[in-house]
Amino acid sequence: MVNGTTANQSWLSRVGASFIAALLGIVLIPGSVIGVFWNEGRSVQTAKSLDEGARAFVAVPVSALDDRNNGRLVYFTGPLQLAGEASDPVFGISVPMVQLRRIVQMYQWIEESQSSSPGYGDNRETSGKYVYRTDWDDDVHDSSRFHDQWGHENPAKRFDNATNVAPRGDVGAFRLGPEVLGKLDGAQTLPLVDEFADKVIAVTGPPAQRLGQEIYVGANPNNPVVGDLRISFEVVDASSVSVIGEQSAGSVAAYQTDAGDRLLLIDKGTRPPAAMFEKAHDDNRVLTWILRGVGLLVMFVGFVMLLFPLPTLVSFIPIVGKAAGFGVMLIALVLTALLGASAIALAWFFYRPLLSAGLLTVVGAAVGGLIYLRRRAV
Repeated sequence: MVNGTTANQSWLSRVGASFIAALLGIVLIPGSVIGVFWNEGRSVQTAKSLDEGARAFVAVPVSALDDRNNGRLVYFTGPLQLAGEASDPVFGISVPMVQLRRIVQMYQWIEESQSSSPGYGDNRETSGKYVYRTDWDDDVHDSSRFHDQWGHENPAKRFDNATNVAPRGDVGAFRLGPEVLGKLDGAQTLPLVDEFADKVIAVTGPPAQRLGQEIYVGANPNNPVVGDLRISFEVVDASSVSVIGEQSAGSVAAYQTDAGDRLLLIDKGTRPPAAMFEKAHDDNRVLTWILRGVGLLVMFVGFVMLLFPLPTLVSFIPIVGKAAGFGVMLIALVLTALLGASAIALAWFFYRPLLSAGLLTVVGAAVGGLIYLRRRAV
């Protein structure tokens, strides 16, 4: 289905819409600056907290507790003995594992902007500036927020994703609760034995069938319709663990650092504390770059929206409109690089003053170079 609403918009309507977009851009730009600044502060705080923890922890045996260590950051490692199973209360499945994760995918309508890749869904429809496709996703796409809701209605998801954790695990004299065990990673597919498959099908009701390592809820897996489900399970298990956290009356909790973060690290196997802290530093760096990229992308979109009226005003001349659109993208990219680098440098000046000087120098040189090139062009 192709809807020509966008093509039939008048030039005046497009100009009006572009100025509304510009107002949104005015909101996005400072919001992205605040987000970038906050992310740098979060990154520094986490790094300082990890460094503080690496200096403060004490290695303790698991054979017996020393009450003098209550309230201190401790490190220990040893075999993990579970006191109970991880259970899914909806389907009545229990396994002697640390975690039991339920994954539910629904076949549903997904809305995308027309400029983005339409993906690999079976059905694709275009409506104005939007592309609608059907595909599997464990996230729910709220069709009530679609630009064009008619014909793209998604039903409510009957079952949600869920992670169920064993009630307790013991490492020697230390008790680990669900808040600690729930931090373990390394999930693997749970083999769907007949007993588990029968329990799931009994809850979902017909039409449902076992399909490999998942339960298909729908009439025909070769021809899915919107609302069909695929249900599978994953488990996390560990024979031994290494833990860094606050000792608290025989249990372990998150340790409050002076830098601001609460430290609680757990890993499978026997891991030295230095390796655990280094992994946490690596995770922090990865998260910092992800959030930094998101902030800069929002900033770029904000500048594009702010400048969008310019190509729209001359869009009645196709060649000029396209050239202006390209120019807007280029200007938005340059402004994002300058403002983004400045925001990061200012955050560093606030949180890491020694490192900020170099970045501010680079930004200043870039601005000076642009001014010089502009003057020469004149």
